[in-house]
Amino acid sequence: MDAPGLGNSRRALSQTHRTRRDFLVGAGKIAAGAAMIGGFSSLMAACGITPSLSSTGGATGKGTVAGKITFSWWGTGERNTKTQAVIDLFEKKYPQASIQGVSVGDFNTYWQKLTVEAAARNLPDVPQMQVRYMSAYDTRGALMALDDLIKSGAIDVSGIPKVVLDSGRGPDGKLYMIPTGSATNNWMYNDTLVTNAGLPSPTTLKTWDEIQKWLLAAKDKLPSGVYACDLRGDDDSIWWAWVSTNGQKVFNDDGTLGFPKQLMIDYWNWWETLRKGGATVPAAMHSEEPSSNVQRYLALGKVMFDEAPANQLGAYQSALTAAGKGTMKLAAFPNGPSGNGQVLINNGLSIAANTTNLPTAAAWVNFFTNDPDGAKAYASDNGTVTVTKLLEDQINATGIDPSTKLYLQFLKDVIDSKPTIVNFPANYQAVNLALVNNYSNVAFGKATVEAAVDAFFSQANAAAANK
Repeated sequence: MDAPGLGNSRRALSQTHRTRRDFLVGAGKIAAGAAMIGGFSSLMAACGITPSLSSTGGATGKGTVAGKITFSWWGTGERNTKTQAVIDLFEKKYPQASIQGVSVGDFNTYWQKLTVEAAARNLPDVPQMQVRYMSAYDTRGALMALDDLIKSGAIDVSGIPKVVLDSGRGPDGKLYMIPTGSATNNWMYNDTLVTNAGLPSPTTLKTWDEIQKWLLAAKDKLPSGVYACDLRGDDDSIWWAWVSTNGQKVFNDDGTLGFPKQLMIDYWNWWETLRKGGATVPAAMHSEEPSSNVQRYLALGKVMFDEAPANQLGAYQSALTAAGKGTMKLAAFPNGPSGNGQVLINNGLSIAANTTNLPTAAAWVNFFTNDPDGAKAYASDNGTVTVTKLLEDQINATGIDPSTKLYLQFLKDVIDSKPTIVNFPANYQAVNLALVNNYSNVAFGKATVEAAVDAFFSQANAAAANK
């Protein structure tokens, strides 16, 4: 999830036109990357490196902001332009300092590159980070704990809500990432199709049972060739939502799955009821779906309802408008008495343990997080700005695009609703691949739900052991 820019995530391996089948081929490459991450400690040892929290551990970050640091991120095009604008503002404020920006366009390539750099203790001074992948680095000594920098005042986090800030903590409770972009996945739907079908708004649906009945009722009220929903039994963010709303942990502290098998059986049966009932696209059609956001069936008006990251609302709306197919809106995952289905998948900035210019690295993290002009220039491109006052300023800005305003307000409401924080294990990529492959076996009739769940648990828990 380009998580946020979640748009560059598991489905958007690149901005080129690729099918779901292409993605599964790419997922094999991700698995190789996951194996690389799994062998991270061994790779470091082979390089003669002993992991440590930081050669500058305990440093306050106080000192002259001068000299060069490196900063890397994922993204292309407009995001690069916006990032450079923030770098220019920083260098104007600190004329003795300079930032060498390194853009890695493809999301998955970024993590593969970062893994190799971490093993050689040659990370950029400030790497962009995300909660789903942070454990591959913070548990192995590649990132600096930032708590002392906060205590010293070098980094100010006073404007960030606690639930957002806590998403940057590692298993030891220390802060390894300052969240700078709040992100979540959620339902996105074609409101024009909903209205024309005479259906109630999905924002009124509060339970999984209600959503299922709504989709089954919708299938016969839609135009020919339009499906009520895409087939998402292989989607990780909906899976987290299902587990969380049922009051269970997605992962245990050791990285193994934290919920009973029956819960996963119920989840895949929920999807199978929809698939067999004709409410979703067929499995074969889903496997051929392009991964680019603007080519997905929802964006083309071929499905009414799907999961998609909130920060991609503008991109989806642009594609839907170009196809002349209506208006796109957002709806939250269920939020019941047992738990909130909205999981924060925040992006942020970390500081490498191998940095040799801590004062400038800390100043850059602080600037990117708190500077009003920098926040305006970046415009919540990769998740909403995390400082509440800056987020409110963007929501209330004059002339704001309606889709952008809706996305920003949606994320603020999610943050206010006490969203769920998932502690993703270091080998999360391998877990996600197991999810995709095993549900595919179910959807194509190659395995029963029960057998696929057994295989998923076995593979996911084996990945947790491969640290």
